[in-house]
Amino acid sequence: MLESGINLRVIQQYLGQFGATMPAAQRRVIDAIIDCRSAACGAILYQCEDCGEPHVAARCCGNRHCPVCQQGKAEAWLIRQHERQLPTPYFMLTFTVPSGLREFLRRHPRIGYGALFAASAGAIKTLAADDKHLGADLPGFFLPVRALSPIFRAKFRDAMRAAGLLAEIDPCVWTVDWNVNCQAVGDAAASLAYLSRYVFKVGISEGRIVRADAAQVVFRYRKVGSSRPRTLALATVEFMRRFLQHVLPRGFMKVRYFGFLSPSFSMSIEELKGRIELAQGFTVAAAPTPAPTEASRSRACPHCGEILRCRSVVLPRPFGSRGLLRPAVTSMPFAAGDESG
Repeated sequence: MLESGINLRVIQQYLGQFGATMPAAQRRVIDAIIDCRSAACGAILYQCEDCGEPHVAARCCGNRHCPVCQQGKAEAWLIRQHERQLPTPYFMLTFTVPSGLREFLRRHPRIGYGALFAASAGAIKTLAADDKHLGADLPGFFLPVRALSPIFRAKFRDAMRAAGLLAEIDPCVWTVDWNVNCQAVGDAAASLAYLSRYVFKVGISEGRIVRADAAQVVFRYRKVGSSRPRTLALATVEFMRRFLQHVLPRGFMKVRYFGFLSPSFSMSIEELKGRIELAQGFTVAAAPTPAPTEASRSRACPHCGEILRCRSVVLPRPFGSRGLLRPAVTSMPFAAGDESG
């Protein structure tokens, strides 16, 4: 629905207002959303493994900011994280920055966001290395947030000084508290489900858009502290401006893994689970795997319900010659989120 409300005239209008200062990444997102599930992205031929019925599906753009393309990726990520859960209590730490940093981070997203990752991880490591701060023997406590906050702020400030950007930041942000929250979440199942939506969240989900055309976009929302659904109508150009504020720099990693989740960790998850269970003296039942969502169930054959297997992919020709397609034959099992090829 989103792409149907953004036509060439609207794009030209938007570029006329913001094109001079518009990051290249935002323009790529516009092009990807317009092309998503159109001839410009090609098509995929599937065949049912049981009844042999063929099915043709339009390919997705695969852009991580496209509302259509993220549901399958979120579900696949959630399943992987459930497989990596350890039989131990979990805590979720949330680091935030004051509002005075927002404009600075919009101007310098790559350096600023990268520094936030490094500063938050560094603050955790600093306190966790000090036995007097680590609450490993207390189920409801991990690290003191009052101690984390100033360390987090100081490490970010050091990073901005090293990058030569300290003068661009309002000095007031260094005099206020930076909110850090640390919450016990049990076996992490609910938190992983929350994070899967948050990590793969785009500016707005497709399901919230009620109507979209060249004049305006109408979407649903809820006010903070209220459960009553509301609708808001925005001029399409203004909607695009707000939506594109969520576009991340190209190549920027939204998820980074440390410790036993790091790819360089030498011990397998199975061995690590075994050592924890041995130390506790009993075996802990594994957390249940998330139930398949409607998005994944829709990839089954509509005639018999069996698995669809990809048989061939039709891709657009290179160099922007949209509409002129060439086949690329392949054979692979289908997985949710693979529509991008």
